[in-house]
Amino acid sequence: MCGIYGSVCFDNFKELYALNINRGNFANGHVFISNKDKSIHISRNEGVKQYTSHPEYDVDMYLGHTQSPTGSVRDFHPSTTHPFETDHWLVAHNGVINNYKELIQNHLPEHRCDVDSSVIPGILELHYTHSHTVSEIDFMVKSCLDNIKGTYGIFLYNKKYNILYVARCGSTLYMNESKTCFSSTQHDGFSELPELTLYRSHPGADNENKFQKIHQLKNNSSFIIF
Repeated sequence: MCGIYGSVCFDNFKELYALNINRGNFANGHVFISNKDKSIHISRNEGVKQYTSHPEYDVDMYLGHTQSPTGSVRDFHPSTTHPFETDHWLVAHNGVINNYKELIQNHLPEHRCDVDSSVIPGILELHYTHSHTVSEIDFMVKSCLDNIKGTYGIFLYNKKYNILYVARCGSTLYMNESKTCFSSTQHDGFSELPELTLYRSHPGADNENKFQKIHQLKNNSSFIIF
C-alpha cells in the first residue's frame, strides 16, 4: 500500500504528506513544480523526510508519494522510488498492475526496473513525438490507463506542456472542494473522486489550475480497494 497526494499550498502539502505516511514509510518521492520559472524539483528519499521551511523558490504544485516496499524490491534505491521519470513524463502510482510483465514483453523489451509502476511512463513515452495538442496528450494518457489491468490511484505529469492528470481505479483518491488538492488518505473537506474518471489541470496557469473532468476510462480492475 502506498499513497499519492498533491496541493497548491505548502502547508497543506505537509499535512497531506503526514496523513499518507501511514500508507508507506519505506521511502518518499516529492515533486515541486514551478510554472513561473519552468522548473521541476524532484527528491527521492529513504524513510520519512522532515520539511521545516518553505522552499526558497516559487512553487505552483507540490506532489508526493509515500511508498511501501512491494514485490521483490526490498532495498531503497532512487531508481525504484516514485516518481518514475522519462524524458517527458513523471508518474507516481498506488496499486498493482497485474499485466506489467505483459506490457514490458510487448512494448518495452529493454525495460529493466522491477517495480510495476515504472512501466507507465515508459508506455507513455513510446507514443511521444516532437509536438502534440493538449487533446492528443489527453488521449495518450487515457489510452495508457485503459490498457492497465489492475488498480491505481495515480498522478501523471507532462513536463513539456505542464499538464497534470489524476485518476483512480480500485484504489482510494480524494479531492478538496476547490479541486486543487488530492490525497490517497481522506482529509477534512475532501471528497472521494469517482472511479474511472480522468482529471486534468495546468499547475500555475490562469483559470486552468483546478482539476477538470476530461475522460471516462475503461474498467480493467478487480476493484480491490487499498
